Amino acid sequence: MFEIWLVRHGETDWNHAGRLQGWTDIPLNEAGWCQARRLAAALHGVPFCAVYTSDLVRARTTASLLQRELNAPLLVTQQLRERCFGSGEGLTRQEIAERFPNGIPDAEPEAQLSARMADWFRRVLAIHRKGRILAVTHGGFIRQALRMAGVDPPATLANTCVNRFRHTPDGWRALAVNAAEHLAICHPSHAAASHTSRPSAPY
Repeated sequence: MFEIWLVRHGETDWNHAGRLQGWTDIPLNEAGWCQARRLAAALHGVPFCAVYTSDLVRARTTASLLQRELNAPLLVTQQLRERCFGSGEGLTRQEIAERFPNGIPDAEPEAQLSARMADWFRRVLAIHRKGRILAVTHGGFIRQALRMAGVDPPATLANTCVNRFRHTPDGWRALAVNAAEHLAICHPSHAAASHTSRPSAPY
């Protein structure tokens, strides 16, 4: 049996403001650090063969916080990046609709993102075959993975949500979607103490 747990990175100021990030390298904000620490605590004791991460700083920081708790090798890859939104990066959805009514001309095609996602799934399956890995990535990547597993993605994916995929003879099956029980008590005001208690998360 082989499972992939896809985790969305923690919150950034652009997430909070509703701005598309794409490949723009925005760091975690205070809430994002809190979210990552809460998830790290919730995953304590769950064995992982490896922790993979997108090379963008919001994902790498999230992954580093998780890796310290999980004590698994950390591997960085550009394949886990968000979709590139080109000229749309830094804009809100409303601003994009006004400036690019026919779509962002230099954005990464969705089919290209889907192919990148599927190739990464094939690569890690060939490497690991069994066990469990965790990968910190982005909302667009996770949505493509859910569609591959036959699941309609939710309208919103929570920052640091967990999405579990299991490889079966019939392909990939989603066991958990947008799971974020660890965020129930996470708030910027709790960030300083977020690593001191261990929440329960039935992932």
